[in-house]
Amino acid sequence: MADRPQNKNLVPLNERTPEERAIIQSMGGKACQEKRRQARAVADLARAFSDLPISDGRVRNKLKRLGVDPDDLNNKMAMVVALGKRAMAGDVFAFEKFMELLGEDDEIARHDAQQIIISLDPDGDDDPSPDPGAPLGESGEAGGADEPEATQDE
Repeated sequence: MADRPQNKNLVPLNERTPEERAIIQSMGGKACQEKRRQARAVADLARAFSDLPISDGRVRNKLKRLGVDPDDLNNKMAMVVALGKRAMAGDVFAFEKFMELLGEDDEIARHDAQQIIISLDPDGDDDPSPDPGAPLGESGEAGGADEPEATQDE
């Protein structure tokens, strides 16, 4: 640790007085509490957003056609459906997250599902999952109809 130039002025806690240690530890505890408070605030905001009704009429209509109860038409349901669609399309990451939501994220189920997805892959390539970072199209799949197609001229 002392080999790095930015660490040359650091004094280890075991070389400090008990009063200095108490002050430093207190500051660390207060910083930790603040960080937890901020994390709780973000989680509360996420919960509030997920409970809001769906504002996009097209998404609302799609969920109704899927048979979703009108009382359950909120952003949380739209996110679960989008995740489920990606999992059904062969996205292994989405499948694993979906299984975690169901509480069935054990290793055996994951392995079985990956084998099923690989066997359903019509191209026969090694990676059946779409890019998990790719934006979802209207159909809920990566690179959907609302995404411009890449051309070879670009």
